[in-house]
Amino acid sequence: MPEPDLFDTILTIIRQKAEVVMGEALRLKQCDGRIAAQKAQVEQEINELGRQTQKDKALRAGLYESFVKGILTRAEYLEMQEDYSQKISGAVERVQQLQTRQSELERQVARYTSMADKLAAVDKNTALSALLVNQLIGKVTVNGPEDVSIDFAFESGFERVMEVLGNE
Repeated sequence: MPEPDLFDTILTIIRQKAEVVMGEALRLKQCDGRIAAQKAQVEQEINELGRQTQKDKALRAGLYESFVKGILTRAEYLEMQEDYSQKISGAVERVQQLQTRQSELERQVARYTSMADKLAAVDKNTALSALLVNQLIGKVTVNGPEDVSIDFAFESGFERVMEVLGNE
């Protein structure tokens, strides 16, 4: 396959993909409210977990005093101390999970939006350049003049964003 024909085919495929990605980017834009609501919900849950953790730490700290005063037996003291420690550990772990999920969503949205912007810039006058190839294309497979396929660098970006949003 002559190089100019290959480049034209690759650009045609990129333009077709650009149309699809722009539609997905529009759908993603429509999810902005859901993304903001999810972020607010996560922040609220993190704040609540923080408050509960502080309360549990204070209660755990007061257990020793109750033990010394004879209000709790040694077994009760150790059991309750372990319960509070597990609650605190669970809350800390949950906060880490929530923060990781939120940062993953933000990272995926930013990455996908960036790729959508780059694809939006591809028009009929765009020439195939090394920069364009590096930014958009993971792999080009040529099996023949009519069989050219492209693995885009961001192929599953939209699906990942929707997956993180909980909308599979």
